[in-house]
Amino acid sequence: MRIDSLQLRKPTTVFDFAIILMICKVTFSLSSIVPYSESVDLLLSILSAGLFALCILRERYSNKILLVYAIISIVVLFSVIKTGNYGFLITVIACFAARTRNFDRMIKTIYQYELLLMVLHTIAALILALVGEIDLFIFDRGQLRATFGFGNPNTFSVYIFNLILMWLWLNFKKINTSQLLLTGCFGLVIVLMTKTRTMLIDIIVLLFLCYLFRFSWFDKISSFIAKICIPILFAFIWGTVLLYQRGSMIAYVIDSLLNARIKLGAFALDHFGISILGQYLLDFQIVWDETWGLNNFTFDCIYTYLMVNQGVIWLILLAFIFYKLAKLNSGKVNIFLIVWALYGVTEVHGLNGFLCMPIFLSAFVFKSMGSKIIKGTEVPND
Repeated sequence: MRIDSLQLRKPTTVFDFAIILMICKVTFSLSSIVPYSESVDLLLSILSAGLFALCILRERYSNKILLVYAIISIVVLFSVIKTGNYGFLITVIACFAARTRNFDRMIKTIYQYELLLMVLHTIAALILALVGEIDLFIFDRGQLRATFGFGNPNTFSVYIFNLILMWLWLNFKKINTSQLLLTGCFGLVIVLMTKTRTMLIDIIVLLFLCYLFRFSWFDKISSFIAKICIPILFAFIWGTVLLYQRGSMIAYVIDSLLNARIKLGAFALDHFGISILGQYLLDFQIVWDETWGLNNFTFDCIYTYLMVNQGVIWLILLAFIFYKLAKLNSGKVNIFLIVWALYGVTEVHGLNGFLCMPIFLSAFVFKSMGSKIIKGTEVPND
């Protein structure tokens, strides 16, 4: 990594300030040591969404773009009102606003400020641990797992993994095998500290795909996989969920490998059913029973989350967006699409671009709908 890439980029535009506000919202909401409240979260959300909206209103759009934006916005608003998930709304608005902006500059801004906050947060956590105010590790199901001041080990690893994703995106053309191995070693250290199998699998797949990128045949293969990865993984998850409900031993084995994601999906399907445009589940309180044996409930899988909570419409739209992005024939883009889809098997953070940057690649689909091309907005040249 070049030294100048570590120099903090000063915010100079409304778009930059919107991004920084969202970074603060996401980071502080995940922390267990930063004083934070729902009112502060709402304030940061409103300010960032307002600034992104201002960026959009400043642009001159064709009727085609306005129509597409209007349709998606109506669906988003309806879905958000039904589910109460306003974070997803900001991700969509950010993708709209990013359409005519330098994509790499955007990712670099997010990377630098999230890295800065991560460093400051870690220092604060270490100091608080030294004076006995917090513990850097917790015992969870018989395992010692690192949190480093975050709410739980999983969110800590999610934050780190997103930093790795952004670093690889920004330095993609310069990365050699040694750097890939060093990145893998760093990821392995985080995995050993947090005991998160999700990050272990995803970091291996990510680095393996980055290594295969150097071969000429990779673009066609990766494009094909990127086009179908969401439908294939969706079919796998939901097929296994249905088998689990029927008592299939194969489904039970897969469920144990995925740390109860299939069981949680079967529970959600049984209690809530499938939703087209989303449904409100924030107030749901689980009651333990012998049939399910659950003391708490979380989706922890983007495919069950989209089908039951956020709405089937978003699974369809994401599959379409991934298909369009894969047709751009960029091996670099395909790698991040595939990793995003795999990541979604055991996480739901993929809909938040500030915790999983590949979702922001959707901006390239909007950009292709006819408008002036600003340097840096074009699809990465492999």
